[in-house]
Amino acid sequence: MEKKYDFPCAVDADDFFCDDPAVLAARERFGIQYLYPWQRLVIANIIDSYQSACGQDGAQKNDGSPELRDDVFCNGRQIVLLPTGAGKSACFQIPALLLDGITLVVYPLLALMSDQERRLSAGGVECAVFRGGQNEEERKAAFEKLKHGAKIVIANPEVLQDLRLLEQLCSFSVSHIAIDEAHCVSEWGDSFRPAYLELGKIIEKTGAPVVTAFTATASPEVLRRISDVLFGGNAHIVRSDSDRANIHYYVKKTASKKNAALLLSRTERRPMIIFCGTRSRAESMAREICTAFGDDFARFYHAGLEKDEKAQIENWFFNAEDAVLCATCAYGMGVDKKDVGLVIHYDISDSLENYVQEAGRAGRDPHLEARCYVLYNDADLDKHFILLNQTKLSISEIQQVWRAVKSLTRQRPHLCCSALEIARAAGWDDSVNDIETRVKTAVAALEQSGYLERGNNVPRVFATGITVRNMDEARARLEKSLLFDEKDREKAVRIIKSLISEKYKSRGNGSEAESRIDYLADILALTKREVISAVDRMRQEGILADSKDLTAFLNDGGSTGRKANTVLDRFARIERYIIEKIPEEGISVTAKLLNDDAVKDGIQATSEKDIRTILFFLSIKGYVKNTGGAGGGMMRLKLVNGMDTILSKHEKRTDISRFVIEYLYGQATGQQDQAVHFSVLELLNALNERQGLFGNAGNYRLEDVE
Repeated sequence: MEKKYDFPCAVDADDFFCDDPAVLAARERFGIQYLYPWQRLVIANIIDSYQSACGQDGAQKNDGSPELRDDVFCNGRQIVLLPTGAGKSACFQIPALLLDGITLVVYPLLALMSDQERRLSAGGVECAVFRGGQNEEERKAAFEKLKHGAKIVIANPEVLQDLRLLEQLCSFSVSHIAIDEAHCVSEWGDSFRPAYLELGKIIEKTGAPVVTAFTATASPEVLRRISDVLFGGNAHIVRSDSDRANIHYYVKKTASKKNAALLLSRTERRPMIIFCGTRSRAESMAREICTAFGDDFARFYHAGLEKDEKAQIENWFFNAEDAVLCATCAYGMGVDKKDVGLVIHYDISDSLENYVQEAGRAGRDPHLEARCYVLYNDADLDKHFILLNQTKLSISEIQQVWRAVKSLTRQRPHLCCSALEIARAAGWDDSVNDIETRVKTAVAALEQSGYLERGNNVPRVFATGITVRNMDEARARLEKSLLFDEKDREKAVRIIKSLISEKYKSRGNGSEAESRIDYLADILALTKREVISAVDRMRQEGILADSKDLTAFLNDGGSTGRKANTVLDRFARIERYIIEKIPEEGISVTAKLLNDDAVKDGIQATSEKDIRTILFFLSIKGYVKNTGGAGGGMMRLKLVNGMDTILSKHEKRTDISRFVIEYLYGQATGQQDQAVHFSVLELLNALNERQGLFGNAGNYRLEDVE
């Protein structure tokens, strides 16, 4: 359902709603003296929907699938279209202070996240920020803020793909999810940022009773796509007029766009933004302006800058009264600088929605008369259509990716791999433009058509940095190490050399150092397993830095781990029973028969599902081979390395598992539902130290603990 609201006046807190908690919160925390009626409407929808779903006491009904009262017509799911500069942020900031639990705000760009964090801090509102590239200490600090009462979480779609992080956020009870610049769901989700297409699943996982999508403009097709992805096609739409009367638009044809931009940057109102289509053009335009008018007159901004550089430039421009920022779309949407008098588009935007968003950076102060220029020449349109064609994905390419996925999943129903691995399996080489983006787009298309389903990313950090100063030091430490034989030492040298080389190259060209396991394996012609093994051992030797990259959630953190040990003992008994049940010549059996025999032989609390789970594990580890049977669930099982060897590994793994439980519960502080952060290397060192205390040599390896 959709309705258009056209309100001519504002609601002043001194005259109306003087006892309204939303209006009072706006005044006290953000210095907002009045709310527009459409702001009040959206805020009322959010608060009413929450109270209907959870009750006045905040106790959520129906396990996250609220049965809302008939009079709450938006059902907690609304898409809000309001013009840029109209105060969309207040529509989720103010409810966040009034609702129980936390409000999760999803942004597409780091610049927007930084801008929102700055504005909240100015209002004395604590928020927790989660973005890619954060180290363990930064993540810990963010969760500490939530523990101490922070009500707003700022994140981007990609970081929410981390299942462990999402589970931790859910432990704080997500009451409202606000998705800003929601047109990106359609504009970017179907191309280079497929994480946007997973937001619907994330909404389901959090069980948030209220979800609001905000954008300044969207075509009917984009609106439908937003509604389908986020709300299953069932959303209430609140729409206001997207026109901004104080902005005047101009299109200027020119033989030299550079000269036209230089002239406008000198003669028109500043501060101003010049939007460029590429990073290199943003940099060169800024240099041209500085050469012509002074060194501190202009700066450039794009996604290739380091985080500290971005923050510095954002602060410089936010506080500048007479400056020019040359930027790509990485700056753009939602940055609230009210005195921007001019926006120039040096290059044509990809879509009308993007243009309206970027042009909307001008004139955010309604009393300021602002201008927006589009510069173009005859060659621009040709370039634009060439770029559009380059980004299109052919049916043939989607079929190649589908064949690759089927090939990779031939032996198993689930697959965890990178886009690069799928590209290589599809037979693509580096001549394919933007290879990872094309794979992600093809996988997204296959998922939309029902061919496959993607789960959440579970990223693993194998090391957090390089501790050696140069290759000479790395070689010397590898030569002394007892963890490497000659062949493995050579592989480790190649890996650390590549990491150090990438580190210095990234410093020189402002890019991010490429240190992903799949890329290292690809460029060095090694397997992923070889790279991971070498990295783990270099981390063990201290050549690479360690990180507490794993998190265990202890539901009974106040206990000594008795329940966890009970579960471990049960599975250990079932596994040992299965191993001892398989004779040297092999056995033909079903999971049901194995389960029935186990119950008869006194193995309690077992099930067919447990039997299948353990057999799947033993098969993956290479301990048991299943050559199939004559149908009806019949399996032909045979031990691969002999019963004594497999039982020895089983006992060792059980002992390590028991130590891990003891260690993790020892780190807990006695709270229920506690998250304990740790690393595999930390466990290994503690395990070997314990062995030493008992007079045994600490000879466990990293692979044993993993």
